Amino acid sequence: MKSTAHRSRFGAVAAAAAVVALAGGLSACGGNDSTVSSTPSAATSAPATTAAAGSGATSADATARPVDPRPTAVPKTAPPETPQALPSDYPGPTDTALTQRDEVFLDALRSQKIGFAEASDSAVSTGNYVCAAESSDTPADQIHATVLATIALDAQSRGAQVDAEKDAAAFIATAQSKLCT
Repeated sequence: MKSTAHRSRFGAVAAAAAVVALAGGLSACGGNDSTVSSTPSAATSAPATTAAAGSGATSADATARPVDPRPTAVPKTAPPETPQALPSDYPGPTDTALTQRDEVFLDALRSQKIGFAEASDSAVSTGNYVCAAESSDTPADQIHATVLATIALDAQSRGAQVDAEKDAAAFIATAQSKLCT
């Protein structure tokens, strides 16, 4: 209940800020006409300066051309992206197929019912992170925090209930025994 009240109060504050910003932006324009059709002269720029200073509407504002409220034509969708082949000198791996070692690692995660294994690319990448972090003497608590966050985010995106602490510890131990050897 407290969160809902906080959100609605935040929404009201955001709406008020938008109205103030819009009003300030419109008054800075100097009237309804926002197009430039000629070089301004001293006679035409004086009322705009007065209006911008906040003295209210001028007679020039009342005779200004109305703004066309219809939006301009916009394409309904962007054209589809066309996949392009990687150049032969691309500096990264071009084949992302799982290796036998990756499959053994994923099978071990699945046997422990760690749902993160279903996102095989992410699970293997996180497992490789564990190996790289250990080889560079990254503190164990930092490795655990990173894996914990990754598993928790994956579970949240899938709408799954997991024991992230338990899964993170099991994930790290499995990576150490199946990938880092």
